[in-house]
Amino acid sequence: MFNRNLIVLILVVTILIIGGCSQKADVYVTYNPPNYSDNSWVNGIAKTWETAFFVHYTIQAQRDLVAGKKVTFSDGTVREIVRQERSPDGGSLWVFLDGAPLDGKLVGYPNIIKVSAKSRLNRLFSGL
Repeated sequence: MFNRNLIVLILVVTILIIGGCSQKADVYVTYNPPNYSDNSWVNGIAKTWETAFFVHYTIQAQRDLVAGKKVTFSDGTVREIVRQERSPDGGSLWVFLDGAPLDGKLVGYPNIIKVSAKSRLNRLFSGL
């Protein structure tokens, strides 16, 4: 006869093993910064005043580009979004990142910015 605790232990271990083996590939959405440069921006990437980029405002962009998500630039640089702001004219969404300012000539337009589909909170609880 099996002990009830032993059966529960076997089930828990089996679930943990199966859960650990079923890692899902990261899912990304992509955005292109606009082809825009002036005194503050180079190819859609902020100059030295801030670590940021901007995209055209859409409700979907506002939902995708939230604090805690990771973004990957064309040169392999990975940063975390710390906040977002809608531009004063409402047409753009400014996305602020951790770390040092980026080189807009290197990672800005026409390059793609990949955004992880999961936030840091989602990643923490995805294994449960």
